Amino acid sequence: MTLFPWDPKFTTGIDKIDTQHKRLFNLINRLNEVIAMGEAQQVLIRTLDKLVAYIYYHFDAEENFMRQNDYPEPLFLEHRVKHQEFVKKIAKEQLRCAINPKRISIELLNFFMDWLTDHILNADKQMALTMLEVEQAVGETSACYFIKDASGSAPQDSESQFTTFVDDLPVFIWLKDECNRLIYCNKHWQQVTGLTASDYSTDAWLNYIHPDDRNRLLAEYARAFKERSIVQIEYRLITRDETCLHVLETAAPRMFENNEFAGFIGWGMNISRQKQIEAALALSVAQLEETLRKRTQELQQIHEKFNRKKEAQRVLHQKLKETQGRLIQPGKMPRQDR
Repeated sequence: MTLFPWDPKFTTGIDKIDTQHKRLFNLINRLNEVIAMGEAQQVLIRTLDKLVAYIYYHFDAEENFMRQNDYPEPLFLEHRVKHQEFVKKIAKEQLRCAINPKRISIELLNFFMDWLTDHILNADKQMALTMLEVEQAVGETSACYFIKDASGSAPQDSESQFTTFVDDLPVFIWLKDECNRLIYCNKHWQQVTGLTASDYSTDAWLNYIHPDDRNRLLAEYARAFKERSIVQIEYRLITRDETCLHVLETAAPRMFENNEFAGFIGWGMNISRQKQIEAALALSVAQLEETLRKRTQELQQIHEKFNRKKEAQRVLHQKLKETQGRLIQPGKMPRQDR
């Protein structure tokens, strides 16, 4: 049975990227077969090395593809950082496995599969929806997106094709028109918040933004709308069950091919897990600092107590020395009876 089967949900619509992703899936499945068959350690290491080498090749090819197609610089840098962080992790793990091949196990495979699944469904899908449906045009001070219409269809048809493509992506995607009115939220947005299409004509979507974040969010988007510039902002989204998600959202202006301003497109990613990890780390650091503070205080008290005891011993020693000096002075020795 295939451990990591290819599923249509992983399809980005970019043939070159999808072909390489499928190759990665095959290499992971091959490594699983080698582990299951109990192959020799050298075979395990060679199979892992092939997988890692192809990951490096794929990352380089994907980044070159983004560069060649003028992928927006802020998004490109964000995407590349994800690659670099993963490369650091797998380089360390590859070295550990070379020293101890027993580390090549199902746990290692799960590590690869979890990362690839998350990366493809989020970062790569975000890249795809930008690359397939919009074309970046960068000026000296701003950036915008041109909605392509290769078939010669009306702009509304192009928008319909776009919304069909992004509707089920696991990211928060929305569109605003040239008057800054909300005209579309994908199904993920609606399912998480409960927002409906009938709410688009109102400001009901603001009810799903945390009250403490609303003014800042509106101000940032008003500025970006006025300047026709890309904006990235973090805020808290209130779900239908009244919990809060931390969202990192990027938005950029859209232009039709005739240079007519079409509004804005925005896409946000749920970074709640990252926030939880950061909070846990911050708490751990705070607890560690408090422990160190208390331990330092205890050591200071022990040091002070030791110094007091040492000083007392010094004073006692000095008194004993003075007494001894008086006892042995000439003529001061006590007489002994014969």
